[in-house]
Amino acid sequence: MTAPSQQTASILGLDAPVEPAPTPTRPPLRLPSWAAPALAGLAMVAVVAAGVRTLVEGVGRADVDVAAARRATDAWLAAPSGGGRVRNDAVAAAVATIGQSVAAPLKAQLGGRQPRFVVLDDEGTTRAMSMPDGTVVVTTGLLRRLIDEAQLAAILAHGLAHIANGDVDDAVRRHRAGAAIAEATTLAAGAPAPTTLVAAVGDVANTSFDAVEEREADDLMMEALAAGGWSTGGLSAVIADLGARGPRKRAAWLVQHPESGDRAEARARARKDGRINAPEFASRILGPLDRPAGASSSTTPSATTP
Repeated sequence: MTAPSQQTASILGLDAPVEPAPTPTRPPLRLPSWAAPALAGLAMVAVVAAGVRTLVEGVGRADVDVAAARRATDAWLAAPSGGGRVRNDAVAAAVATIGQSVAAPLKAQLGGRQPRFVVLDDEGTTRAMSMPDGTVVVTTGLLRRLIDEAQLAAILAHGLAHIANGDVDDAVRRHRAGAAIAEATTLAAGAPAPTTLVAAVGDVANTSFDAVEEREADDLMMEALAAGGWSTGGLSAVIADLGARGPRKRAAWLVQHPESGDRAEARARARKDGRINAPEFASRILGPLDRPAGASSSTTPSATTP
């Protein structure tokens, strides 16, 4: 006997075979005539972009021969169209002493490079340049814009940070300067540097850094300054002064090291008190600057310069 529920189901036809619902069909996608070439172009852009990323990011940092880079830097400093006159006097010695105080905390990050600090007798520019061999170059024009040793320590530590972080090695690769730098090992003592070498090193010396590189250099600079016992507010004061002339007369250093709001805020948060040495800066650097360099200037850094 059929159960009542089964009878009801049978009467209602619920036990009848259920036909599957037909699968809806969609009309084939038809692209306009211009779409295929456009998609092909986008695919090509993606392939090229991937290749560029491989070249820029995947290869890693440039494999710079440090000994060759030191010789190339010396050749650039000696060339009239390169660095020009190098001071080997009390100013250079004072700058080197301050530089070594911030270089010591960065020894591990510098990867075997021997830090060196060079002063160019150039009153017309406010520049600080980071070289692939570990040299940081500052001009007398920049020194005259500073007011204390803490500011100079910040400039030198920031320059070393770009070297330690690999930013300068990246610039060597970006400017394709590696081959020219390597050729420095073949230069005879006292021989003039080829124009290609001078131009390649000059491109690296004058490179501009991006916002990420600047922020990372600031972070490492702050560590070096604090470890060296310096006030860490020096760079902010320098940037404020160099930018006071407005964009049309912006200092060369500020063009190479663009400031941003987040950089300034990060430095402010990490600021620590330390020595400033304004009177010492006036007596050790500004005073000797007002005396003619005379015979103390040369075309290459002194062997006694650290």
